Amino acid sequence: MTLAQAERIRFASSTPAGFTDILANGRAEAVDIEGLLVMPDAPAGPVPLVIASLGSLGFTSGREELYAGAFAAAGIATFIVDSLGGRGITETFSDQGRLSLATSCADALNALGHMANDARIDPARIALFGYSRGGCAVLLCDDERLARAVTGARVRFAAYVALYPSAWMRWANPQPAPGPVLVVLGGQDIMVPPALGRRRVEALRAAGAQVELTVIAEASHSFDSNEPLRFMNETNMCDCDVVLADDGSMEERTSGLRLDGDWSAFVAGLRSTCGKLGAAVGYGPPPRNVAVAGVVGFLHRTFA
Repeated sequence: MTLAQAERIRFASSTPAGFTDILANGRAEAVDIEGLLVMPDAPAGPVPLVIASLGSLGFTSGREELYAGAFAAAGIATFIVDSLGGRGITETFSDQGRLSLATSCADALNALGHMANDARIDPARIALFGYSRGGCAVLLCDDERLARAVTGARVRFAAYVALYPSAWMRWANPQPAPGPVLVVLGGQDIMVPPALGRRRVEALRAAGAQVELTVIAEASHSFDSNEPLRFMNETNMCDCDVVLADDGSMEERTSGLRLDGDWSAFVAGLRSTCGKLGAAVGYGPPPRNVAVAGVVGFLHRTFA
């Protein structure tokens, strides 16, 4: 499938520099952005929905068509949140300082609040899905404090799916919201090494989250991209450990670097202290659809 036939829907969100702008001071700039809605053919009544949070490559990787097509065939709608285009950004792979992770989370949660009011969608069956940067946003959004701050007590995600989620940011004291979690890692991923990914999963489990973990032994980062595996001289921040306090303030534990309101400067500091060069992204040896059946199966079990 292509996204050319997708319905474009505008909704209100915000552009916080950090999580304190959501949880504490409410200073985030308001903005309207778009999402692309892909409905299954001939839907019978309100259907389940997957809200997709973009990765760092934006729409260039082909992952949106891959998963939206598979979800539609399974009777599930997809709403792809375009956190980049409405803010004049095409990608963040070369510079994560262009858009904060707090913004990706604000967009996902505001999309939930908006789409829960769409009569075509079953508000009790909405999942959050993301890959790489978007996968990190998924795990950060699985937090009751954040959900309450954005959506109130009205609505929550029914499930969370994070594929090779960037693991350099985490909650110090996770407070998972209800809903099971699926995490899929690549066994050869040098940007999210499996040992690091497993530590993030165990921390969520220890906090009470119900997490399923799948490791695809031969897969690397972005194993579902439309580009074959390639090595790139880009920043790899897997050695950084940015920890979020209960009020949303953040500190990188190895350097002591703290966010002072300038996200771009904070990321520049991360690159120069705990970042390193060397990234490998793309599909192969497994086919790029290697995770599709497992993700669809997880959603079917959750939505049943």
